[in-house]
Amino acid sequence: MANRINLTKVQGGPRYLIYRLFIASDGAGDIEDLVLIDPVDIDMGVNKRFSIEDVTWAFNGFTGNLYFEELVDDTYVWVLPQDSCNYVDFGPYGGLLDTSTVDGTHRLMFSTRGFDSVGRTGSLLIKVRLHS
Repeated sequence: MANRINLTKVQGGPRYLIYRLFIASDGAGDIEDLVLIDPVDIDMGVNKRFSIEDVTWAFNGFTGNLYFEELVDDTYVWVLPQDSCNYVDFGPYGGLLDTSTVDGTHRLMFSTRGFDSVGRTGSLLIKVRLHS
């Protein structure tokens, strides 16, 4: 059996995208390098970026990490603590912009720590703003 991972685009438009993630552990271990948003999949083009506007999450017994993928060292942007149901609005700060370097893929990634017991589950809602 494998970890259950359901990633769904809830809403998409010319300026904003909202994604929902539900995960359930099979007890085998953490989730590593899960692609949440790939600019290629949403036809953004190579020179366009997006920023994280807000995120809501509820994790049972584990921690999550959001980061932008780089070929060498990923650019970590936010830690999502365990055993909490939280909402963070980055809009007043201009959002968390993808600051990947030239070797970055500009993909928004997700990983977990402590997602190693059956029964651990989590939900995540993330809203991103597309920049031209």
